[in-house]
Amino acid sequence: MLPGGLIRAQQRRRDFKLARPRGEIDMRLHGGLAESSSHPRWISDALSMVLDELAGEAPTPDAVAELCVADRQFLAVQWRLACSADPNQPAWFNAQCQACDSPYDFAINWRDLPFKPAGEGFPIAELPLSCGTARIKVPDGDVQTVLAEHPDPIVPDLWVALLLVQSINGEPVTDPTTLALSEEDVGLIEDRVEALSPELGLVMQTRCPECQAEQKVELDPYANLARPVDALLHDIHLLARCYHWSEAAILDLPAQRRRHYLTLIDQDRGRHWQEAE
Repeated sequence: MLPGGLIRAQQRRRDFKLARPRGEIDMRLHGGLAESSSHPRWISDALSMVLDELAGEAPTPDAVAELCVADRQFLAVQWRLACSADPNQPAWFNAQCQACDSPYDFAINWRDLPFKPAGEGFPIAELPLSCGTARIKVPDGDVQTVLAEHPDPIVPDLWVALLLVQSINGEPVTDPTTLALSEEDVGLIEDRVEALSPELGLVMQTRCPECQAEQKVELDPYANLARPVDALLHDIHLLARCYHWSEAAILDLPAQRRRHYLTLIDQDRGRHWQEAE
């Protein structure tokens, strides 16, 4: 279940279904990243590729762009786990100590990441501002895209707050730059959004093994969404040479089955070398 979800037919839908991990999706993700105009726009495209269903509908980049930030991060983590050979095994990361500059490793299990649930009324709230009664929506993929493609035209915190206002006194806001928000208004919006928004726990408390300094390390949930394809191309080459399958057939194999065939090839090679000795 998504931490937040989408509103469909006046109901909050949190259901989703991931696609079957296979090489064809990895190739599309890799190609899409190279061609994308902005990272948030690519995230919307990429997550629509790894989903079979979202809120009971066929996924589209536009629907994924409606998801709040935590939902987009959550789906990227779920895809990482689905593609893992063993999702129960921890993943290892390296960091550099902020106190003594020593490199060190730490492990996390993506399945155990905590998250703060959405607040009552998610994803919309109304609150009185100096310019009238505002209807605001929590940050989503569309807001992230605007921020990435049109960064900091004014004071950053004010720009974010303006983008979250949907209407004033029932009148839709078509040009957020025309709104006159005070510093107090911005603070009220930030507080309400904080209370409304679900949040994934992506900041890890770690300790340097050299100097024992405690520090925080922020994880990137999207880092493994588009993986390098060099290893995949090697798999295609090996499977095509051994089984004479087409590239399309190999790319359509579930990732776990592809790994199983590669293991069988390695076992055959090992027996061949033993017999030759």
